[in-house]
Amino acid sequence: MVAQVLVVEDDDKIAAPLVRTLEREGYEVRRFAEGLPALEAIGNSTVDLLLLDLGLPDIDGLDVCRRARDNGFLGGIIILTARDGELDRVVGLDVGADDYLAKPFGLAELLARARALLRRSAAPGVQGDQVAQGTSAGQSAPTTAARSTPTAYGACGRRASSPSGSPSSAPCAPASPAPPVTSSSRPGPRSGPRTG
Repeated sequence: MVAQVLVVEDDDKIAAPLVRTLEREGYEVRRFAEGLPALEAIGNSTVDLLLLDLGLPDIDGLDVCRRARDNGFLGGIIILTARDGELDRVVGLDVGADDYLAKPFGLAELLARARALLRRSAAPGVQGDQVAQGTSAGQSAPTTAARSTPTAYGACGRRASSPSGSPSSAPCAPASPAPPVTSSSRPGPRSGPRTG
């Protein structure tokens, strides 16, 4: 299956070339000019990547991002917006976006960021380029099975899962347990004369 991309952008001059470019790269693309219909589409279908403008006519894009995450959306989110201040970027990332790109942006850079995000969100054991490039060499690209988030991955970068296989917020354990420290293994005060 080809990676599913949802473009939420109300400006036709930006959306049209963006959709054409993504389709040419092999992605299946749907476009919405408003946030509420996009949220409904996210809830009713598989979406691997959401490209999201903030200045939408019906609802702010930050609210779309927040609601999507609150409703369990695990796909990647890249915010595309004219709001380019540091505080704007921080707020966008804090409400759930994975990346933030200020307008005007280069299509090549956007595609590279999309490929990188789709690679990171690919199912374990799947070649990321299969997802990032749509379909390649007759192979199908899977949809998003996991997303790299602080709750899905522990500080050590390994996938943390509950017994059911769902993401867990449990911290990563060391690869091998450290031997217990006993009184015989602790360095103690040296006795006798020091040499050397």
